[in-house]
Amino acid sequence: MLAAAERRLRGIEGLNHRQQGLLADALRNAGARYTIEGHKRTHGVVYQTARSDLLVLEGRGFLKAEKTGRFMVFRPSEDLAKRLDESGHGISG
Repeated sequence: MLAAAERRLRGIEGLNHRQQGLLADALRNAGARYTIEGHKRTHGVVYQTARSDLLVLEGRGFLKAEKTGRFMVFRPSEDLAKRLDESGHGISG
């Protein structure tokens, strides 16, 4: 199921390459934690772009957000692979 979900990432409409990369990492590392600042540094984008990337993934149910101190921390949803598979229905490829 993991390999199928990773393949499905490329076909999910509305995800950019940064979001696809983060989700691929999240599939391999269920305990991973992501922050806006970390995503910004990893991908060389401005704060607003990094924030938008993560909030879109949260809004689609792929990540769960929680406030830790003054920072938002994003974690993979427990059923991430299933959600990705469901998001890919009807996508050819």
